Amino acid sequence: MTQQTIIFPDHSADLKRIQEQLDGLQSMLQKVILTPKPEWLSVKDYARHMSRTIRTIDTWIVDGKVEIRMVGGVKMVRVQN
Repeated sequence: MTQQTIIFPDHSADLKRIQEQLDGLQSMLQKVILTPKPEWLSVKDYARHMSRTIRTIDTWIVDGKVEIRMVGGVKMVRVQN
């Protein structure tokens, strides 16, 4: 029985390049700070978030379409997912 020899191509340069890319990505990810979306926004911020006018949001509040609460005298609207 004869033994076969398999020759694999040298991919060390490709592997080194990939490792450098991974190191760069890891460095970038370590700098990322995740901030959760707020659960409540002021009427003004909610209107901007929804691309609507404050008057439209006030109408939604009167119609009961959005949940509100008062925080320190400021009307806050619950952000819907």
